[in-house]
Amino acid sequence: MGPSTPHQTVPWDELKVFQVLKEKTNIGFHFNNPSAESMEEKLNLAFASDDLPDVLLGMGLTIEQEADYGAEGQLIPLEKLIEEHGPNLQKMLEEKPEVRKSITAADGHIYSLPFVDSELGFLSYQKLWINQTWLDKLGLEMPETIDDLYSVLKAFKEEDPNGNGKADEIPMASSKDVNVHNVIQAAFGFTGHLDVTTGDVRFAPMEEEYRDYLTFMNKLFEEGLYDSESFTQDKQHVNAKGGANEQLGVFYDGGPFLTVGIEQNEDYVALSPLTSEVSNKK
Repeated sequence: MGPSTPHQTVPWDELKVFQVLKEKTNIGFHFNNPSAESMEEKLNLAFASDDLPDVLLGMGLTIEQEADYGAEGQLIPLEKLIEEHGPNLQKMLEEKPEVRKSITAADGHIYSLPFVDSELGFLSYQKLWINQTWLDKLGLEMPETIDDLYSVLKAFKEEDPNGNGKADEIPMASSKDVNVHNVIQAAFGFTGHLDVTTGDVRFAPMEEEYRDYLTFMNKLFEEGLYDSESFTQDKQHVNAKGGANEQLGVFYDGGPFLTVGIEQNEDYVALSPLTSEVSNKK
């Protein structure tokens, strides 16, 4: 059992990782994939009815839940299985005792395998993506400042870059699940509501630069440069606009294909960090 999310572009049984696991172990899985919105309800129901899958993956159990369900015998301890069958994980737990401590429940047992962000830097982080094909078609340069971004978005809206003769382009869009706000805030000197880059803790919404950020976002919203549904739509709606409809200029995600699909993936490039009149730091 594992949650299906807006980022999931194929069913779990088609994911390469499970196909490789089946080849290497001769063990196949049947999948129960509740939506992310109903995940907690489905998980609680599974425990309450004692109708549990063999494996829970990415279901967000807390260490307290692990201890409670472990004490009831609904989860099995893993530490001996790790010692016997997980030499790489066992080595890592020996070398990083802080990881072992963080995944060990109060009863002394380990009930879940950890995800460890290694030093290899292989993770995919969300960022702004911009339609390079549209930039090229309209003869536009890659935006470097907030003002540049405004000009590009205005051109995307008014100059028909998708070439269908309709004013249906959405210059920039996001959703209530995945939104552009943090990236745009960074151009005004903030990396979130709490900022410590100066050595002092600042609450961003109290700062004058934050008002500049709000003014800019309101300008985009009022001029139709930022999708009016961005505060209410979910990720699937953004994907629909970006996929078959080919309407999106700028969006926020871990990779273009997660929003616009494999076919349009090469049309988009990562937007470099932007600056503004109130912050020239990238």
